[in-house]
Amino acid sequence: MKIVKYSALVVLLMVLLAACASLIPAQSFDNPLGLANKDIAVTVPATAALRTLAAGAGTVSGSFNDVDLSDVPLGIIPAKYEIELGFTGSATVSGSSLPATITLTNVQLAITVSDVDNSATIPTMSYPGSLTLTQQSGSSYSVAGSASIDSGDVSAIFTAVIASSQLTNLLDVILLDGSNTQNTAMATLSFETDDLAAGGTITMTINAGTGTVSF
Repeated sequence: MKIVKYSALVVLLMVLLAACASLIPAQSFDNPLGLANKDIAVTVPATAALRTLAAGAGTVSGSFNDVDLSDVPLGIIPAKYEIELGFTGSATVSGSSLPATITLTNVQLAITVSDVDNSATIPTMSYPGSLTLTQQSGSSYSVAGSASIDSGDVSAIFTAVIASSQLTNLLDVILLDGSNTQNTAMATLSFETDDLAAGGTITMTINAGTGTVSF
């Protein structure tokens, strides 16, 4: 009989926690990975036909503080964490021959985060379309994405939604637990293009972005 009572109590507590969680509004944070205004320079290598990102190229790092959820009731655990990053509307291109337009396809951001004790991988952020770089003057290019957005001076939005076991690993890194620890994010940009000659480099800039915790 006691086992039945305890089981019922556990179920009741779980229901109450779930109800409390549903009442907590989502919390958003600017520049969640410390990558605001960071430049990623990608050098195009030579292949037989399609030129793609060379392994290890196009990587940039940023640092950021822990996320403080101390005002959330004890026992309430985030259900998901959504990260949104974008590129600004301008880029710099260098190389022996600069075309009027450059199309980038299969554009992806791969990001890992870490602190002194833990590390986590954020699901690959794939852009749902292509990016077009249009020459403005010399090495200066504008950047436009094929997917429609309405976010000011941002050319492309990349989104990752982290939940389940991936979220558990991420929270081990980014949540404030006692004193703040400095975290590091490593971002690698990859794409495919056959518009820029081998050895050419495209430098793009990440905007601040947002991180949103939901319960």
